[in-house]
Amino acid sequence: SKKVTDALLSRPLPTSSGYTTKLDNIGEISNKGFELLARTRNISQPNLRWTSTVTYSRNRNKLDKLIGAPFTLGYANRVEQGQPIGYFYSELPQFNADGTVALDAAGLIVRSPVATRVSGKVGDPNPKWLGSFLNEIQVGKRIQVRALLDGSFGGDVLNFTKRTLDTFGTSAEAALEFLPANDPNRVAPGYARSKRFFYGFYAEDGSYVKLREVSVTFDLAPTLARSVKAAGLAVTLSGRNLHTWTDYTGFDPEMNLFGQLTVERGNDFGTYPIPRQYSIGLRATY
Repeated sequence: SKKVTDALLSRPLPTSSGYTTKLDNIGEISNKGFELLARTRNISQPNLRWTSTVTYSRNRNKLDKLIGAPFTLGYANRVEQGQPIGYFYSELPQFNADGTVALDAAGLIVRSPVATRVSGKVGDPNPKWLGSFLNEIQVGKRIQVRALLDGSFGGDVLNFTKRTLDTFGTSAEAALEFLPANDPNRVAPGYARSKRFFYGFYAEDGSYVKLREVSVTFDLAPTLARSVKAAGLAVTLSGRNLHTWTDYTGFDPEMNLFGQLTVERGNDFGTYPIPRQYSIGLRATY
């Protein structure tokens, strides 16, 4: 565990000041977690060796003390005492007694008057845990195979790309407004657009597993290495970000509109996904 005192974060300023934010001492942050690593030797034969490495890490952060009032950075990332840094904070819709979202006579989501609007927590980009699974295989003396899976589990993503499509009536849900009146899947005209004030509708599970890397290395024949006056030659074929398993409906739950900022995480707004890459390399040793 680790406790940070005199933590520095950007705090928003009134636009009348001529600035948008200032770096400020906002209080105290605690981080508690642990990491586990297990390594196994699955096969150990003269011509075949296979080892695996599994990692698990978990961290919980909390703002133990906040100097001044709570504030929001980015679109919806909240800084508030007693809460994890950067949780999602948004205006909440009205609800019926049975817990369903209240709709008006036209079938649109009811928005409260300004004086009575309520905001609250609608998600958390901080993952519950991270993990990886690495396999390394040696075949004979000249072939090495390496495959890495890693993943993030339990963190949410705000899909602002979907919100934009809803707002302009070009989303899949907006298309339901044009179904026949007797179709059970039909929604009221303008329903998708009426969701735009309530970010909770766009908070999705951002858990994923990625085939991060696969590589095959061939150690070339010693005679070929000697022909170029090298002690050894090896060719490596590799691919990165080859596949993603996720229930997230956007392109890539790992990406963030605000890059690596501390607070503004888990925001997807037209964000370009991590590209799939293939490469070939030649290594010579002397």
